[in-house]
Amino acid sequence: MSEDNRSDTQARLRISIEPRKESRPRTLLEVEESIKKSLKYLQEKPQNTLSHAINLSNISSYYAFKFELTSSLGDLNEAIRLTRQALELIPHGQPHRFVVLLTLGKYLTSRYIHAKTELDLEEANNLIQLPLISATTQDHLHRAILLDFIGKTLNETFDTSYNSFHLEKAREVLHESLAIVPEGEVEVKAKILGDLSLNLSYLFAIDDSIDTLNQAIDVARDALSNVPEESASCRALSTQLARFLGERYLRTSSESDLDEAIQISRETTTDDESDDSCAAVLNLGVRLHDRYYATGLMPALDEAIRVLQKAVGLTPKGSSSYPKTLIALSDAVGDRGSTTKSLNDLNTSVHLARESVTAVPLNSIEREAHLNNLAIQLTRLYTRERRIENLKEAYKASWEALGSTPKDHPHSAGNLETFGNVLMWRYRAIGIRNLNDLNEAIRISKLTLDLTPKDHPKRARMLNNLGYRLEERYSVSHSVDDLEEAIQAMRQAIQAVPEGRLERLQFSINLAYMLQSLGKETCESCHVQEAQSYFVSSLMNESQDLLGRIVHGKEVVHYHAGLQQWKQAFEATQIAVHLVPQLSLPHLESRDKYYSLTQIVGLSSDAAAIALQANEDPFEALCLLEHGRDVVAASFDELRADIADLQRQDPSLAKDFASLRDELQIATGDNIQSQFKSDNPSPQFSDIRRHELGQKLKSVLADIRQRADFADFMSVPNRSATMAAARDDTIAAINVSKYRCDAIIVQKHAIRAVALPDLHLDDIKQKSQDLGIRSRRVLEWLWDTVAGPILTALGFEGPPSNMKWPRIWWILTGPLSQFPIHAAGRHFDQIHETVLDRARSSYISSVKVLIHGRRRKMNSTSNQAVLVAMEHTPRSNRLIFAPREVSALRELCASMNCDPIEPSRHKKDILSHLPFCRIFHFAGHGHTNSLDPSQSQLLLEDGSDDALTIEDVLSLNLREHTPFLAYLSACGTGKLRDERFIDESFHLISAFHVAGFRHVIGTLWEVNDQLCVDMSRMSYEGIIEDGCTDEAVCAGINKASKELRDRWVANNIGSKAYKRSVRRRAKLSSTRSLTNRNNVEESDPEAEELIRTLQICSDDEDDDFDDQEVEGSWIPFIHWGV
Repeated sequence: MSEDNRSDTQARLRISIEPRKESRPRTLLEVEESIKKSLKYLQEKPQNTLSHAINLSNISSYYAFKFELTSSLGDLNEAIRLTRQALELIPHGQPHRFVVLLTLGKYLTSRYIHAKTELDLEEANNLIQLPLISATTQDHLHRAILLDFIGKTLNETFDTSYNSFHLEKAREVLHESLAIVPEGEVEVKAKILGDLSLNLSYLFAIDDSIDTLNQAIDVARDALSNVPEESASCRALSTQLARFLGERYLRTSSESDLDEAIQISRETTTDDESDDSCAAVLNLGVRLHDRYYATGLMPALDEAIRVLQKAVGLTPKGSSSYPKTLIALSDAVGDRGSTTKSLNDLNTSVHLARESVTAVPLNSIEREAHLNNLAIQLTRLYTRERRIENLKEAYKASWEALGSTPKDHPHSAGNLETFGNVLMWRYRAIGIRNLNDLNEAIRISKLTLDLTPKDHPKRARMLNNLGYRLEERYSVSHSVDDLEEAIQAMRQAIQAVPEGRLERLQFSINLAYMLQSLGKETCESCHVQEAQSYFVSSLMNESQDLLGRIVHGKEVVHYHAGLQQWKQAFEATQIAVHLVPQLSLPHLESRDKYYSLTQIVGLSSDAAAIALQANEDPFEALCLLEHGRDVVAASFDELRADIADLQRQDPSLAKDFASLRDELQIATGDNIQSQFKSDNPSPQFSDIRRHELGQKLKSVLADIRQRADFADFMSVPNRSATMAAARDDTIAAINVSKYRCDAIIVQKHAIRAVALPDLHLDDIKQKSQDLGIRSRRVLEWLWDTVAGPILTALGFEGPPSNMKWPRIWWILTGPLSQFPIHAAGRHFDQIHETVLDRARSSYISSVKVLIHGRRRKMNSTSNQAVLVAMEHTPRSNRLIFAPREVSALRELCASMNCDPIEPSRHKKDILSHLPFCRIFHFAGHGHTNSLDPSQSQLLLEDGSDDALTIEDVLSLNLREHTPFLAYLSACGTGKLRDERFIDESFHLISAFHVAGFRHVIGTLWEVNDQLCVDMSRMSYEGIIEDGCTDEAVCAGINKASKELRDRWVANNIGSKAYKRSVRRRAKLSSTRSLTNRNNVEESDPEAEELIRTLQICSDDEDDDFDDQEVEGSWIPFIHWGV
């Protein structure tokens, strides 16, 4: 054979042995099209030739690839039939015969894996030996290429069979191939070295030896040194090396390996859809995810998700690589969801996991990994949502993953750990509590530790899981042995993690909680002090997840407060509370914001109390309240802020802010409703984009706040702005905490604190439970402990002499936020010891909300009054007075220069009118949802099926044409049934205000249908009388309340309550005045008569007094606004 012919043969051999990857079909549609074209081509060509055999072999490869995509044995059988037919046409000694023999062996091995036919396995092993026996050519290059192909095929066969025989035989022939390749054949040598390094990586998956992995890396580097940098082989080998370096990083925690892997992956990524490009992009995403694991830095995770999303987009859905990209993206998105508590991320991760399971053939050896990932993501979703269906599906997936895992598979221990985790959560689930599950989870932890080498990095997490499960059992058994064993396991877990890794801190926090329990058991302070050191580390660590830092900061605060170390406690509160607004960044979904904030309810109130205990300025205490409360409303303000001042002073920054804000609203779907949905199964990649925009907006906000005039832009107002917010009136923030209770008084000239020593957190809770917040005795208690001391401090000791009523904006915190402070007082004593007789009351949730509300421009053009009367509501009582209420208002509209509009009583129609109205008045039924406040609603024509909910209201951006007043004449529109939401004032009243209404009138609890007519009519008359200004709304409802209160008192003269009040008034006259009895009789004949009546009202009668008989129906109506 001549040199030229030899070269031509070698070229053809290379092409037949290793066709270009770009020519391989990658989707089922492409495969079927390739089969169709090849069969047509086959019919047009001569039969019984070598070319015909090669064509048959090519068609068989298409069927084999189709089998990879479909798992249909019919496709594999056809591939085997065609390969046998091709083999019959190829003469002995022909090089291509070796290729076909190996290919047939590989197909038979696949059929054995799926059908368990022993004859297939026996024939396959025999076929694999034939090329080795037959390949006796003395042409070293020819033989080297052939041996390399044999080794490569055996590698692929092992990847299917997981049979170590194939792997060992492959390594043997690759070493022989490498030994005989002629000098100068650098590309062939590089190809052999690449296949050998891949073989060593497979071996590493079995023996888990770092030495094997080191050999794979060395061989890959050697291969790279033999190929030109610009070649396609270089990119494939570079991706392979980067993957190996990433694997070594996971074993050794070598930052240099991770950095090099990421650098190589960045250099090799492109936008084309070749297999090499997809692999490079996928590897880069995985390595960036690894960096996040090491550092906890969210930018690394965000970039990983972006890159992995690109990998999913580049990889055809029908290709065998597609499930790998899905599982990688699923895990990364799930990690972010676990960190940020994003329900949409968690749902997306589950969807991706389900899709990856569907994309993997049923009998694929890789299926176990996808099922295990699905179980992990479902468990994550369950921990956030607590839907038992997710946990059941997780159990099923994890159990199936265990059943799909071959014996001695390297994933066995990890899959067992996942199953143990599912059992742990099933044990903790409501209604399925079963100690057997917990004990089994502990047994599994110990088993996986036995299966895992002591130097393996995964061992640390297994030890952590064991400690966690033992601690859980201690909480039930109270066995100190369990607790001490848990602590021992946790200490071992921490020691197994290198310094500086985020995982080490996370394990330390778990240990801290265990040490706290041990401290209680042993009364040894050293355990608690060690626990505190870990909590402090978490609070100060910027890599720790945000919610974790705050929660652990609470532990630090309570520890120092318990020791009355107020300065140290204050320092910790400042750090923790200033992190709270970041839980409500604009790009986060409302449901996720509320979920995170409910985990730290009461923190800001405790912080404010501790600040005062530490003798800090009352303004500092107020700032802590402002930072830690009402942060969701503030985040809405950021998306809907008026930036006119910023545009005048810095047009460029204003443009950046507006652009990001607008794009963020579009990425959100411009519809807040989608933020509350938890059952959307599809992956929302727009949420990934929204996350990116949110981070950019955060940066722009920081730049804006660097300007002197905008230091408090969309943030907590400074001292001067806070005092200016009070105008000529008063803001009274009543802070409730277990440490102390105070009123922080804001006036235009000062901010001060008024101690409320008789007010206690436990009393507030007790009063609410025993008497109910609407009780007469509660109103009197509110006066004695809260309102009375505050009004006295303000100098409001009676009705204003000049009829210029002072106004108070009440900011209530904690469980006090549901009490009617505006109605506090002794109304039957008739000595003006009531809030109503001394000041006018408005409510607001924070100073910042008050300021932001005033910045909204009034709609000067709209004059529509949208009126809705719901006399008949499905499944609800008839409200016969609702039409009368609206009828009365219709007659008053002319006096307010309003045109009454009564849309159909359906949500869609009402929502379409709200952006263009000046007044919205609803008379009907309201409903407070205790499980999901976003579903609190105003009931319409279709009842709860199509009600106007909080999420509907928040979907509106009314601030461009700010409406004047929303009057919600329905039950409990300001009611909160779940105290977890008290820091956020998450009710219908606040929702209408946040959406854009300057003023809202609503109710704290159920209201009387008939009285609603009088209250609304009188309130509107008062508003009209005072000129329909901001002040007029507060004045109108206060006038109406006072008149109805007076009527209520008059109607109850002679009741037990009235007699009791008269007796008390008599006692007060004898103790507060030196006036003798004769003077009282002469100056007040009525008093003498009333005092006499005390004789018929015994103490027993007083004790049996029924509060409900004189409950004031006027009390629940409140004003909320500017």
